[in-house]
Amino acid sequence: MAKFSYLLLFLSAWAAAAPLPPVVPPGDPMSLKRPRIPTVGVPEALAEQPHRRLSQDGIITGGADAVLATAVPRREATVSEWHGYFYLDARANARITPNVDLSVNAVAYQTTASSGYRTLAGVAPGVTGHVYGVLGRPGGRALYGEVMGVDLGERTVGRGLLLERQLWEGGFARLQWSDLHLSLLIAGQTHLAADDLFVTRVGLGRWVELNWLVWPNEAFTRVARHLTLAGEVPALGPSWRLAWEMALRLADGQGSGAGAALLKLDWRPPVRGGATWHLGYQGRIYQQGFTPAGQERVRPITWFVTPQREETLATNSVDYYEMADTFHQWSHTGVVEFRAPLFNPHLRLDVDLEGRAWFFRAVERPPGARGWASVHGRQPLRLAPNPRIEAHGRLALAFLPDPARPDRVRAGLQNTFTPDVSRFGDTGWTSPIWLQRRGWFVFASMEVFL
Repeated sequence: MAKFSYLLLFLSAWAAAAPLPPVVPPGDPMSLKRPRIPTVGVPEALAEQPHRRLSQDGIITGGADAVLATAVPRREATVSEWHGYFYLDARANARITPNVDLSVNAVAYQTTASSGYRTLAGVAPGVTGHVYGVLGRPGGRALYGEVMGVDLGERTVGRGLLLERQLWEGGFARLQWSDLHLSLLIAGQTHLAADDLFVTRVGLGRWVELNWLVWPNEAFTRVARHLTLAGEVPALGPSWRLAWEMALRLADGQGSGAGAALLKLDWRPPVRGGATWHLGYQGRIYQQGFTPAGQERVRPITWFVTPQREETLATNSVDYYEMADTFHQWSHTGVVEFRAPLFNPHLRLDVDLEGRAWFFRAVERPPGARGWASVHGRQPLRLAPNPRIEAHGRLALAFLPDPARPDRVRAGLQNTFTPDVSRFGDTGWTSPIWLQRRGWFVFASMEVFL
């Protein structure tokens, strides 16, 4: 009882304040793809979404996103385990005091109707406690502090060179005074089995930040360390974003030092005639041995591969981990996203296209091709100067019952899907990439935002 009293006394010392948004917002604010409901700051986020139909007044605030979909493959085989499925992502937030939030997330899903009535249905819960407020006003400016855990939701380290849009559990703490911020992130099982991740970050707004990553594995018997410098170019206006990141892996028993770099350029012009555009570019370069595993040949873990992953780019840092023990890698990715009304306000054309040229240079002499770890068989890897050319995309006709709301029924063609080796919440090996490609197929879906 005494410990509980001390906790209440500690919380009462925090001056009431609205939770500050994260330095790097979850999802991608430049993208036209559907974002998730955030893990923290739920009342503030949903207040900016007037289409939400669930309660947004009082202590309890809630929202939910529902997807029902199926796919028709061109050949006599299912495209993935996720076909004839539903996916309900619901979140409720209780503002217990002006300084304390309790957020509960439940993802209900059914992988496929082909396995029988509710045979592959389940619910994956998550709970987040969030304590925040103003600790004082040194120099006349508010010193903001926050602590949260255990469900951290979607997180990106830096600008996504090493870890991008990953779903984690662990703990997070931040101090922020004006634009100066200091934070500590602790996440479990992020890259390999039985590993953890500690990220210490110091920065000045979104413009520049320094990250120190420590990856202990197997009870600290092996520890990888990375130092990254990341940021964005200021004063470009709301339609432009130029982000960058550089990283160095320190030498250790798993390999020598290695570097990596990332450049992102995005343009999202104002809406004209109801049409919305997003054009993007990513340039990535990774030296051999840059991953936490160094020069050891391992297959990384990717968590929670669900249809939600189809609302992100296929180009992601995890893609480059599997071949990092053998090759230097670099790539160029172009992105085109387009939404425009077609004939009338209830019909809309949705276009999501992504192309990547992925290059490799063998470290071994003489160079030898190495196959990908894949459930569809080992695919030969072409060495530079011949790149691995990939195209990911979705072309759809969307029907909007109410043009003022984002609810939609869509049908069209796409060639990316969530890997068929995935299971929601599975702790075993999953695909080395989040989205796989196997020819164009027909899909139909209904999406409702409550």
